[in-house]
Amino acid sequence: IIEHSEVVFASQGDQRGGMADLEARVRHLQKGIVQQLSEFGAPDIQQSVLANLISTTLRPSQVEAIAAREDVKIIRLNREEQVTC
Repeated sequence: IIEHSEVVFASQGDQRGGMADLEARVRHLQKGIVQQLSEFGAPDIQQSVLANLISTTLRPSQVEAIAAREDVKIIRLNREEQVTC
C-alpha cells in the first residue's frame, strides 16, 4: 500500500459535488505515482480516493524506486495472513 504524502479532505457543502471534487483532486495527486507503476508493469493498480492510497504488487527494486519519490509518505506491506485459533 502506497500512501501519498498529501492529506486531502472533501469540500463542505453538496456531498455529491464534494466527493467528485475529492476524487478529481486525489487522482490528480496520484497521477505521477500511477504512471510510474504503469511503466513498471505493476498489476492490478487500485486507487483509494478516501484514504489517498494506491495498492499493487511490486518487486523490491520497484518498492525502493517508489519510496524515493517525494510524493510518497510511506509504503506498507499488505498481504493476507492465515490466522488460526
